[in-house]
Amino acid sequence: MRLRQRVREFAYAMGFGIDEEAERKVLDGEAGVPPGSLTSGKLMAVQIAKNKFTPDQDIEAVRRDYVYCVDQLARYADIIVVNVSSPNTPGLRALQD
Repeated sequence: MRLRQRVREFAYAMGFGIDEEAERKVLDGEAGVPPGSLTSGKLMAVQIAKNKFTPDQDIEAVRRDYVYCVDQLARYADIIVVNVSSPNTPGLRALQD
């Protein structure tokens, strides 16, 4: 939601409005800025990780978590960082194996 709002506020500031169509114009390049970053010369990195409630042993469910995150966030990012070692998410380090 924050990334979407960020894009829509940028669209509004550029005179495109603040709705879904304005968001599309920015993300499709009609606003004349790099997608994701919204600032020339800068990149927007988005980090993804599995849901903390997804069982670590259910590798298929873990895979679905990552795919879902990419599907939802890729259009707002220049870089996707896949986190498989966060000490703050129980069991996530085990995914490295």
